[in-house]
Amino acid sequence: MRGEVGRLPAGVGLDTTSGVDPTLSRVASALATRRTQVRCWSQTDWKRHVSELARTYPRMSRLGPWRAYTSTSLDEISLSPEVCAELHKVGPRHASVWRDPAPGAVAWSVETLAHEAQHASGILSEVQAECYGMQTTTAAALLLGRTRAEGQYLATLYWKRWYAWLKPPYSSSECRNGGALDLRPDRNAWP
Repeated sequence: MRGEVGRLPAGVGLDTTSGVDPTLSRVASALATRRTQVRCWSQTDWKRHVSELARTYPRMSRLGPWRAYTSTSLDEISLSPEVCAELHKVGPRHASVWRDPAPGAVAWSVETLAHEAQHASGILSEVQAECYGMQTTTAAALLLGRTRAEGQYLATLYWKRWYAWLKPPYSSSECRNGGALDLRPDRNAWP
């Protein structure tokens, strides 16, 4: 489960409908290296769904806008309407991510998908999923149809704008170039 920090735009995702998104499912499956469905929720359905989840899992009551979680069976990722709306703007037929009025929200959303795909791959640790998700943000952007430069821009933006403010269990001093959570220790590049 991911929570948000900092400021993200309000009023995003108001026109999102509920359902499995085939494009986002393809991306998450590739990142997780196993079949994974991604479900986007409408505003009304997300609120109702979170309320139902919270009855069984009280910590799920914190799932508000800009949030996501992976099912306990690890085969379905649920994304809030805000995250889905941003991800739908990332496709190959859309303007460059540099021209987006809220590039931080795009970076947050692409990293959120990558983070949840880490959970879907079987990683239960939030700190690992967060660090690995950030390091696979470029790959997620590429799978969504963006260029490598755009993907690296989003990963770097996430690292500088969002990761710096995260607290445990989502952050670790080992999430760095050459750290224990570096997926590519042989490369001098981050993230």
